[in-house]
Amino acid sequence: MPFPEQVRASFVVTAVVDIMKRLGTPKAEMELYRPVIQYVETMVRIADAETEAAQHDGPENTTPTGWRAGIEDILSHYGLRDSPAMDELNRMAAWADLEISLMTGTVLPTTDAVRASCYERCSDITLLLAVAHQLAGLTLGTPLARLLRHVFANAEILDDLRSYDKDVREGAFNTYQSLVWMYGTEQAADRLRCVRGRILRDLLTDLRSADTATLLRFGAVFDLLPAPLRAVAADDRLTGTAAHLPQRYLLPIVRRRLCGTPWFKDSPIPKARPTDPPWAAAD
Repeated sequence: MPFPEQVRASFVVTAVVDIMKRLGTPKAEMELYRPVIQYVETMVRIADAETEAAQHDGPENTTPTGWRAGIEDILSHYGLRDSPAMDELNRMAAWADLEISLMTGTVLPTTDAVRASCYERCSDITLLLAVAHQLAGLTLGTPLARLLRHVFANAEILDDLRSYDKDVREGAFNTYQSLVWMYGTEQAADRLRCVRGRILRDLLTDLRSADTATLLRFGAVFDLLPAPLRAVAADDRLTGTAAHLPQRYLLPIVRRRLCGTPWFKDSPIPKARPTDPPWAAAD
């Protein structure tokens, strides 16, 4: 893997380690697991490269790298083969297949398909978090995982807006450009707003229905909590303090602070550039 990619992978691993510390995992213990998380993230980067090659050259002309087998081996070594981490690995494999299908025209980039791709594309970070949780003896939990996926799916759109010109120039998959292919330059921006609006509505709905313990852990992941609540979130037992904290008090804090994070920093929608979809060249 090229050195710049290794550096980027290190930033992701450090972010995951920091999240686990905020959730109460002792620093020394989390540092012991860093090489495992680093290995998984390296395999994720290799998967990215293989997927991009398959988009340009076709799956039949792409040499398999064995990234999935590499992740499965490390999960098996640590007794995580039958675990939520394996579920996230399956989601990541589905993302690779879906993205290739969208780029080759096997699946048309409708708003529903594009929204699904945003959730599948963020499975790399949820995979790392699932692995880290289980190594630390914690459970990610379905309610928290759902909330995280909404945030990360929204971030995928914002990232694609920031990299739009570069992605179009290089022929890489881009959420916005896939909608340009499907709906044209006049409708693509509105379609993208619809995709993002649905993601944010689902996030708000799930936040409202989340219990206090889930909101605390969600707040800890994104460092949203006031100082008095950080210690509570870091206590996996979540004793009396959390049990009696009103959800109606915690929810506005989490929502307000989340909107001020880079995860929700709006990027302007660039002017759509008309390009032929990749599958048109194949035809």
